[in-house]
Amino acid sequence: MARLVMFLGIALVSACGNGVVTLAGDDAGLSPPPTLDSFGPGSPSRPPGGGAGTAPETVVLSGQVFYGLGLSALGGATVSLDPAAAPAATTDDGGNFSFADVPTGSYVVTATFPGLATGSQAVVVADAPPPIVIGLEASTQLFANDGGDDVPWLGFAPDGGPLYASSGTALWQLAGGGATPVWADGTAVEPLGFGASGEIVYLSDCDGGAPRSCRLGFGAEAAADGGRVELFPDGGPFVIGDQVVYAAEPLAANGTQAWSAATSSSFTALGPFFAAPPPVAAAGAVAFLSLQGGQAVTYSAAGVTQVADFAQALPYGYGGSSLVPLGPDSIAALSGKNGQGAILDASGAASVTFDQGTRLAPGAPGTAIVSYVSAGQQWIYRVAAGGTTEAAWVMLPTTAWPPLPSPDGRRAAFVGTPYVADFATGSYATLAEAAALAQFDASGSALLVVDGSGNLHAVTFESGGVADRTLEGVDVTAAAFTPDGQSVVYAGGDALANAGVFVEPAVPPPPVTQATP
Repeated sequence: MARLVMFLGIALVSACGNGVVTLAGDDAGLSPPPTLDSFGPGSPSRPPGGGAGTAPETVVLSGQVFYGLGLSALGGATVSLDPAAAPAATTDDGGNFSFADVPTGSYVVTATFPGLATGSQAVVVADAPPPIVIGLEASTQLFANDGGDDVPWLGFAPDGGPLYASSGTALWQLAGGGATPVWADGTAVEPLGFGASGEIVYLSDCDGGAPRSCRLGFGAEAAADGGRVELFPDGGPFVIGDQVVYAAEPLAANGTQAWSAATSSSFTALGPFFAAPPPVAAAGAVAFLSLQGGQAVTYSAAGVTQVADFAQALPYGYGGSSLVPLGPDSIAALSGKNGQGAILDASGAASVTFDQGTRLAPGAPGTAIVSYVSAGQQWIYRVAAGGTTEAAWVMLPTTAWPPLPSPDGRRAAFVGTPYVADFATGSYATLAEAAALAQFDASGSALLVVDGSGNLHAVTFESGGVADRTLEGVDVTAAAFTPDGQSVVYAGGDALANAGVFVEPAVPPPPVTQATP
């Protein structure tokens, strides 16, 4: 049976292969980091000009330790010699180590690091040797599942919480070297995200009806249970703080329901609302268009806020309109009639800040992204709370929608395409492969991409360009940055592993800049 496995780290194989390596030649100092092609069988080459005279009685033996996607240098690793001709050394931030006054002879050089397998290399020191390179690989197994299912979802709880993984019919919490089943009765489970306290929120045991009837879960299996909920299409559920908001029948008196983890009970959050535009969640709130006077309203953990009279602000009707909450008391609204948009606030005021819009989607917190499609081309720009707009337009050679915004708001990726917009420069970057799955790190400076072939790409941005570090041949089904943003956890089929730290880009290509329409 296949198994679900989580590792603490993964790396590349040793640079020097198997067997005994004879090190000889002039002392040339540390070499630059190796390329991927250098990780293969065979011996390190002898530097030019190596002397053939009598070997000294002692030499300086030095090298580097690497691991991870992109051959990242590993600082803090312990390197020792056997026989112990010198005290153990610790690698610096560049992964470098050095032993002075090592007598000529045969040794095993061993590198260790917590959570990684021990890496060893046998060497014969004949005279002043060139640097050696050791690559460490993963070893520690935290969890094994004999169910054999793929892992289509994984995610870290906020604030450095534990890792959760789902096979689609089971949900586990992985922490402390083991796994705790959250839902594992064999029926389908759908993770929704995390509440304000870091508890996992999920649906399970859904039927195939319309509306769907599902069991709502919050936290561990023995913790609060929302019971069964009736879910209508495009009506959520949305996780807002420690509440779960979902649409009951839109035109009914109890149009919007909420379930509270604090009270373990359901209640009516909002009265009847228009089914179109559907409710949208962003910035800790959900925006609705109420049937009670055509009011644009939000629902947040603080309750309901009447933001503005939508019909008065945008008098051309509701058909095809869009709403995006910018916070509990502010909404970006776009009329589907003439492309006119406005920022609506709790005072009832409406300042029209954009008049070229076709579609509207959530951006970074407090912002929305506006799409203007014309003649098969798409121009996008941002609007923000306070009635401001961004000056930079970005033209994209795709009409894909919706965008995936970076947390800092600077960039937006478009899943299904290789394009990433940069609002700061008014340009876009082109990735090596179209993204089937994508996720930004917390800083917005790196993008995790899974392409259509299941290869994992760790993409970094600099000066508008991209540097792509690729892990091929693992058939990735889900991936996520670790909370520190330095590592990538991925599921390759039913195996869960950590791809290690990826390196910063070298010299990126120049950006592709487009003019304003």
